[in-house]
Amino acid sequence: HVAAAGVGRIVAACPNCAAALRGALAADGATAAVEVVALPAELARLGYRVDAEAAARLVGAEGRPARLAAHDSCPDRDRGEFADGMRALLPEGLCVEPAHSRSRSLCCGSLLRAAGKFEAADKMAVRNGEEAVEAGADALVTACLSCAFQLNMAQAAVPALHFLELLYDWRVDWASAGAWMKLRFRFGETLGV
Repeated sequence: HVAAAGVGRIVAACPNCAAALRGALAADGATAAVEVVALPAELARLGYRVDAEAAARLVGAEGRPARLAAHDSCPDRDRGEFADGMRALLPEGLCVEPAHSRSRSLCCGSLLRAAGKFEAADKMAVRNGEEAVEAGADALVTACLSCAFQLNMAQAAVPALHFLELLYDWRVDWASAGAWMKLRFRFGETLGV
């Protein structure tokens, strides 16, 4: 369908989706040249930015700027395009780097959770929260929905937000998202992943 429609470029909102799309498109000569780009990078290129006051309100740091620790997802470690785009969207000077970030980022634990290793998954989330606190952050921010869910459900040191929550000044009720997120992992064989 992509080849038939003449699609030359796909903007992916999720690092997992970007990786899966690139793999699927590369496997077919008719779509191998289709470019897959990261939504946060595209939004930053278009001039979008997170409002500092909205960020402070969403993380409960009203009256002062909110310091946001970037959490980079596993599928983006090699490219860093979601990492770069997300940081470009954040208010200048308010993004802090945890001890492990970018290509050295720690998994949030969602991969371990999908494998049924719940205790290990939650330990990874807790470690990410601890690193955010050590970096002086009021919250974690990520470009991955799976990371946002896991980091909200399995650690309590700091809130975790998806970058779109910050852009839209609207908080997701992650506790209510649980059933959908758990169902998503049941379909891991899609696109050969």
